[in-house]
Amino acid sequence: MSFIIRNALSKNATKETVEAKTDLLEKDITHLTKELESCENKFVVLHKRISDLRDSSKEIYVSKELFHQTIKQLNEKLDTILKFVER
Repeated sequence: MSFIIRNALSKNATKETVEAKTDLLEKDITHLTKELESCENKFVVLHKRISDLRDSSKEIYVSKELFHQTIKQLNEKLDTILKFVER
């Protein structure tokens, strides 16, 4: 901000011009602060979604493992039944 003020003063600026430029800078800073807060909020939401996806992928992995385990047990039972029938 001081650079802009010095630059304005070096061009024979009036007090009003310097104040106007300072006001514009303050508005820009306020706007950028709001944008930053918005980005932070979006980041929090994105982080939560990623966390939820990770949890879901863990659940899917566990479900897949349980499915394979159940299939294996069913195959073993089927083998037992087939052996019994063959006798």
